[in-house]
Amino acid sequence: MDVADRVGASALEAERIRALTVEGGEVLEVDGLVVTLTNLPAPELNGVRVASAPLDPAGALATAEQLFRDRGHRFFGIEVEVGRHPTVEEAIREAGLERVEAWPAMAVAVSGLPETPTPEGVTIRSVTEPSDLAGVRAIEMEAFGTAPDVVERFVGVGLLENDDVRAFSAWLDG
Repeated sequence: MDVADRVGASALEAERIRALTVEGGEVLEVDGLVVTLTNLPAPELNGVRVASAPLDPAGALATAEQLFRDRGHRFFGIEVEVGRHPTVEEAIREAGLERVEAWPAMAVAVSGLPETPTPEGVTIRSVTEPSDLAGVRAIEMEAFGTAPDVVERFVGVGLLENDDVRAFSAWLDG
């Protein structure tokens, strides 16, 4: 598996985990597409990614859209690696969707990262208890403008219960 494949696979797995850490979250497979639904009223937290080239790209896209609508969500869109799945890109254009964001990615071997000391006065803490989530929720609301009712479920105990998730908080001078 080349680096681009590994980056794509880890981004897809992160979306799966994110959806499933939320109570009521779902991951649905549709002919090469993966629909990850937190089922929260925040479009950016519900999405579709391409795992492999669908046999029927237009049909898969229509089915994914219907899954959103069946759950009361407007169809938010699909994330696709540009140039990697031309038939999906064609189906996207034919569906009248257009690119609104580009997410460049970079990869580096962990061994290639320099050792960086923690700045003076900063402590890094593992988020391991439900009481630790309040700080993470506050940051989510401040940094991303996430609504309080959404952040309460999005940053919930599911994060603590999933062995694939690690959360940390940084504290400056206490």
